[in-house]
Amino acid sequence: MKINWFALNEIKPFDKPEEEKTPKIKEGWLNEAKDYYYSLDEMTEEPYRLTVTGFTDCEVELYQLNSTQAHNGRGVTWGEIPQAPEASFYDFLQPFVTQEELPTSSSYQLFCLRLTGTAPGKWQGEIRATQGKISVSKTLTFEVLPLLLPTQTAPTLELWQYPFAVARYYQIEPKDYFNKAHCVRIADLAIGQPHLGDQTVFRQWCEQRRAKGLATSIYNCVGDYPAMFLYSHPLESQWVIWNTVAYGADGFLRWTLDAWVKDPLVNGSHWYWESGDPFLLYPGTNGTMMSLRFQQMQQALNDSRKYLFLQNKQPALVSEVTRLLDGWAQLSGKTNDYGAQVPFSENETLQLIQTIQQMHDLLEKGARAYLKESNK
Repeated sequence: MKINWFALNEIKPFDKPEEEKTPKIKEGWLNEAKDYYYSLDEMTEEPYRLTVTGFTDCEVELYQLNSTQAHNGRGVTWGEIPQAPEASFYDFLQPFVTQEELPTSSSYQLFCLRLTGTAPGKWQGEIRATQGKISVSKTLTFEVLPLLLPTQTAPTLELWQYPFAVARYYQIEPKDYFNKAHCVRIADLAIGQPHLGDQTVFRQWCEQRRAKGLATSIYNCVGDYPAMFLYSHPLESQWVIWNTVAYGADGFLRWTLDAWVKDPLVNGSHWYWESGDPFLLYPGTNGTMMSLRFQQMQQALNDSRKYLFLQNKQPALVSEVTRLLDGWAQLSGKTNDYGAQVPFSENETLQLIQTIQQMHDLLEKGARAYLKESNK
């Protein structure tokens, strides 16, 4: 049995990642949730146990990253799932209970460790997997910088909810629509209006509306690339947020949060939309579960807040990020043989991955420079 850390910055990040030989120290800001992924490989059929220890002054959450089936096309006939190829896509994050001995479902399983630092410092912890007489472990150092994650919500996140899909999944009868049992699962959400075009013109238009007290959001849904479908690369969910910042919009609107298909935990295919298009959360026994796509969107929202904070404090420290945003390039998509939007070629995916990684690295560099300047 092996534990391997892995990142999402590969073309196919879930194809049995190689062991990370020299993992670097991970870092985050105070109150920022940071997600780290690892696999258990070469498991036997025996029950196993996972434990997480250490990470003083950190909130620790552990999730198992599970897959659902889905097609990679779009439909045309009402209620009829298209005859497009299906595959498994890792997407829903199921809370994992440590200490308990659990049955092994496969020889290869994926997990996510989420750490939220509550005090600055370097915190070390260990993940240990035990199966029969075999016990393996990995250590991780998590550095929490003495910078508080800003709470401002620019860009804001606006998500449609679909009350009738919620009612259908939880078997709420029409006579009980919008009563207490129904409404407890529905939040009050705002919806913006998308407008895109020339970047400079769009930014100016946003400023004019903002001067009138009006907000402008960028909308992402069916038929778009980059997007947030089940077959989309996970980092596309970060790209759409940075696209919102690049165009100077006030918020990002995504269709939709929870318009679930019959059983999204088993198959996320929709008869008309791209798979995964109508939901970013999954239904669970004790509430909803995050998707990997939703999690990646959260990461980009946090990074955008860091950028806006540093830009406000010392613009020169994030000037390279600003330069990238000012020259933001739209990526080319195409319609595949089954009617769904996909990248034009692998080059678009590579460019997207490199852009997101570059933004992240530059923000880390800017944050450390800001701390160094502040301590003079």
